[in-house]
Amino acid sequence: MKSSRFICALSFLSIISVAFSGCDFKPKAIGNDNELAILVDADVREAAEGHLLAAFCPIVDTPQPEHRFIPVWGDFEAISRLQTYRFILLVGTLDGKDKLSGLVQQMLSDEIIAGVRRGDYFVFQKKSEWARDQLLLILVAENRQQLIARLENDGQDLYQLFVDERNQVIHDQLFHSYEQKSIAAEIQENYGIKLRIPHDYMIVREEPEEGWLRLKRTPPTRWLTLWRSEILESDPVDSSWALATWSEMADKFADPVRLNSDYLHFEAVTMKGLNGLTLSGLWETVGPQGGGPFFCHFLYNPAEKRVYMLEGEVYNPGADKEPYLKQLEVIVATFIPAGEQTGY
Repeated sequence: MKSSRFICALSFLSIISVAFSGCDFKPKAIGNDNELAILVDADVREAAEGHLLAAFCPIVDTPQPEHRFIPVWGDFEAISRLQTYRFILLVGTLDGKDKLSGLVQQMLSDEIIAGVRRGDYFVFQKKSEWARDQLLLILVAENRQQLIARLENDGQDLYQLFVDERNQVIHDQLFHSYEQKSIAAEIQENYGIKLRIPHDYMIVREEPEEGWLRLKRTPPTRWLTLWRSEILESDPVDSSWALATWSEMADKFADPVRLNSDYLHFEAVTMKGLNGLTLSGLWETVGPQGGGPFFCHFLYNPAEKRVYMLEGEVYNPGADKEPYLKQLEVIVATFIPAGEQTGY
């Protein structure tokens, strides 16, 4: 997204609250944290559905395709049914004659409408508008063609707004109570890795001489694998090194696993100020058939001249895996490089 001008915090949405809430009390937002209510007119949806899904509901293979956000579609008449969802996307155009576009147009001042036409504004965000702990985004373009163009250009940044909010929701749920601070302290002392550990995760494998350990939680089965390298002469992290390092470690697991090359992805990552590489895709057992989604961050810390590996795997055959993969991602995001404040 080229400028923060694209995002405006709305202060004039009371028209919707009065029309559809009926009282001052706001209920707590409902719905799963991976559900996104998309309020859009049928004609606009027909023109832009593929672009909306690509921007806000990307697919992760687990191996069955699962949306990062499951779309829950609705039109004007569905507002009263969907207005208490945790995540809501409201879509309209300035030239639209449909009820949703008309509602959006009523909410905008002449100055804002002019800004939309100039391309200064496209998305407006509001928190806790119809329900507590809710994030509402309103997309407004001059016409459908401009809407599609903006989604293609700015979709990733808009998606990240929902991702950041979802991550915070999951973080609060994971660490609200029964956080295992003693295990975290043990890992930091023995392995030099700072990471918050939620309840019910147990250490199931330790190799202190090699610098790695595994934690596990069930049901469903989730693993965290953590590793810190010896001191290195230079940053070794590239796709070949990362793949070889992961594969070497995976051979040592109680049930050795390998990567499915048909689903393997590499992506540059910057995390807590450290640059590195993320592997993601599907793991599968070498023996009896089994597998699921995984991700693995390799981060080089130049201050220590070490590489950290932070990996998560999910095994939940015949059922959804994305929600548990997301939990692992949120846990790993609590990693703090050596020498920095914990911020816990």
